Amino acid sequence: MCELFEISTEELITGRKEKTEEQKEIILDTKENKKKRTIGLISSIFLYFLGVVWIMISIPVLNMNPVVGSAIFILICGIATCVLIYSRIMFKKEKTEAEKKKDKRYKQIEDIASLITVIIYLAISFITMAWHITWFIWLIYALVMEIVKLILSLRGDNNE
Repeated sequence: MCELFEISTEELITGRKEKTEEQKEIILDTKENKKKRTIGLISSIFLYFLGVVWIMISIPVLNMNPVVGSAIFILICGIATCVLIYSRIMFKKEKTEAEKKKDKRYKQIEDIASLITVIIYLAISFITMAWHITWFIWLIYALVMEIVKLILSLRGDNNE
């Protein structure tokens, strides 16, 4: 039977599957990827701060041409964005089935909430013509979605 199902006798008797060397490498790779993602995030945040500091001192303190100072600022921000995107794409976190299910549930809630928010935003904005202040609705939307994410993550922790 073991040969037929391509499993070990221990797995046949106990029902527990042993981790192969490949699976152990994936776990180690995930820890290494987490470290690389963290380094990428820290590096990009540092570059963003460096860009802000640069734009604050280049023109008033160093008396640099505003066009050159702004161009260097945009270059620094571009490099920071590239580092951030590269580290997030190249060192992805592998999701479990439970995380994928949770993400799908969150995406459905987010789609409904964003549609409702657009309707409320446009209705209030057209009725009051207060376009300069109704953008605040989107801050409320972001706050509500973070609360929903927190609730879903807490529910997921209790169910597992």
